[in-house]
Amino acid sequence: MTKPTNDIARATWQVTATTIHCEIINDYVTIMVYNDWHSKCTWCEKNKQSTGGLINKLSGNMRVLVNKCHGPECEHISSYRDKLIMEETGKAV
Repeated sequence: MTKPTNDIARATWQVTATTIHCEIINDYVTIMVYNDWHSKCTWCEKNKQSTGGLINKLSGNMRVLVNKCHGPECEHISSYRDKLIMEETGKAV
């Protein structure tokens, strides 16, 4: 999950989400952006961040996908958030 930002005014909505096909893990994921501009991917939250240090206990295929996932720094998350900031403020990030 990305951190909230204080240098951009809050959005006029509470939360917005989109579902995309992530080619990195070859599955559909939901990206959520909140009005303070912090954002997250639900697949990452569920599968990568919730494993903590227990990645070795995952099945082989899931371990590969978790390792491929870029986590909070994913370009899908940041590009969707930046698109919304641009729409809301009219300024590029």
